[in-house]
Amino acid sequence: MRTIRFFITGVLCLIFSMQTLLAQNLNTKVSLQVKDATLPQVLQQIQKKYGYRFSYLNNELPAKTRFSAEVKDKPLSEVLDVLLEKTDMGYKQVNGQIIIKKGFPKNKPKATTFQKLPTSITENKASQTAKTVTHPQPENQATAKETTAKETLAKETSAKETSVKETSATTTNSGTVNTATPETQPEQAAEKATELEVKSAVPAGENVSETSAANPAEEKKETILDKLRATRLNNEVRASNSDSILYTDTHLGIIFPISTNGTAANRYVNRTSVHLLAGTSAALEGVEFAGFGNLEQGYVKGVQFSGFFNVVKHRADLRELAATRNEGYAVQGGQFGSFINFAGGNIKGGQFAGYMNVTEGHINGGQFAGFLNIAKNVNGAQGAGYMNLAKNVDGAQLAGFLNIADTVSGVQAAGFLNIARCAKGTQIAFINIADSAAGVPIGVFNFVNKGGYKRAEFYAADDFDANFTFKIGVPKFHTLLALGAELNDKHRWGYGFGFGSEWAMSKRLKLNTDILSYYVVEESYKNIPDGLYEDYELNLLNKFRLLGTIQLAKRFAIFGGPTYNVSVSRYQEKGSENVGSTLANNTFYNHTSKNGTNVKMWIGFNAGLRF
Repeated sequence: MRTIRFFITGVLCLIFSMQTLLAQNLNTKVSLQVKDATLPQVLQQIQKKYGYRFSYLNNELPAKTRFSAEVKDKPLSEVLDVLLEKTDMGYKQVNGQIIIKKGFPKNKPKATTFQKLPTSITENKASQTAKTVTHPQPENQATAKETTAKETLAKETSAKETSVKETSATTTNSGTVNTATPETQPEQAAEKATELEVKSAVPAGENVSETSAANPAEEKKETILDKLRATRLNNEVRASNSDSILYTDTHLGIIFPISTNGTAANRYVNRTSVHLLAGTSAALEGVEFAGFGNLEQGYVKGVQFSGFFNVVKHRADLRELAATRNEGYAVQGGQFGSFINFAGGNIKGGQFAGYMNVTEGHINGGQFAGFLNIAKNVNGAQGAGYMNLAKNVDGAQLAGFLNIADTVSGVQAAGFLNIARCAKGTQIAFINIADSAAGVPIGVFNFVNKGGYKRAEFYAADDFDANFTFKIGVPKFHTLLALGAELNDKHRWGYGFGFGSEWAMSKRLKLNTDILSYYVVEESYKNIPDGLYEDYELNLLNKFRLLGTIQLAKRFAIFGGPTYNVSVSRYQEKGSENVGSTLANNTFYNHTSKNGTNVKMWIGFNAGLRF
């Protein structure tokens, strides 16, 4: 267990370190050049170069805005202030990512944030896209050039009867941003590159995405990791914009929060979920796999599989959702784990674990474990290779070693021991213990405190002269431990075990039926332990007793009646040719088979006192 804890701690530290490195500060200075780029493309450049993560609703960004500018060593916060100046959106850094959203705070942009692009870059662009080639000019002629470009643009747009939108211009040497919003032809590409402009761009209407690549060629190289990252940002933004539990068809991940639901994992109900190590969610409705463990905050409707643990907390604030979506159950399908399954509420289906199952609430189906099951209430069955623990069991508890329950209405069956406060059904084990029993305990030793049956008998018989039998269990079924001895002749003795029942004919008259089997020791009891541990050979005395009982007092009765006896023996006394014990005298059947087994039958009697 210590190794496992160290492993988990190491993984969490690694994840925390990675996220800390990636979560840059908004005051970090950035430098970049953009030409004719949309706002998502500008954000993508910043992300690729500096490791920031952006999330936003794409249809909330200005869809017709393009930027051409140069930034040198400016804090990211100042750059974002300029980019979002003409919008009603702000920004906030949360859990290592920057969320752009309406209503978030922003500052008034500084005039010195953006600079114009170098003239040489403008010319290079113009030579590829425009018919008119512009030549480098000294920086002191920039103002004249801008004026000429605007006059030319005004004449062309007037000839085409195109409306000209308001243009705001600022000087470039002072670092002021120059913006414009006309519809233009490719010939004006060189002039536009020197300004921070606004013109028709990409259409709106996308849902949520990461920032798009500035280079169209890079968009074609989108990998599966890019798609998963976009899904994560999409789900995180959806969760931040919603106060309710959300749903997703597929959830993929390694370990929380490295998954397609990211830091918002506990806000989602997954219909299918797969984790390399461990995952968490608000609830599960479909199928879930994890190499290490699954943790659900609310409920599980389908199934869970994990190599180590499955846990359903059945959280109080999600129980209303569980009542609506899952009939109020914590688990309705099943949990399967090689170590532990835990459910904080009701289970309708079943839990299966190689070591332990725990349920705080109720189980209608069953629990099955290689070692231990624990449940508060069970209607169906508990099955364990070692132990079952339950408060109430209506169906059955089945264990290879031990069952413990508060109340059992069905069956408690264990290879060794059953313990119940109240056994209304049947207990089957080597040892059965109950405070009270309305059913029948079946075992070698059955101990029932209230309503149990404990009797000691002293009696004489036609075979053994002196006999003692102790009965324990319940009246309908009890076990018998017996001793018998011959007081004369060879002083043989025997010990036996059997089962019995008592039938009440009236308040004082009862009928007992017993089945007993003795092993007969031919050596004298005066020489004990001679013959007890050696020379074991077939030498049995089997009895069926039909005894009438008269209850003379609460704790005292006399009994007597006939017995049907069968002796099966291979014992042969030294110096004798006869096979079989000579304990019996008046037999009506005496036969020795070819294999040397002697069988004798006779009718005898028993009479004695019962306490």
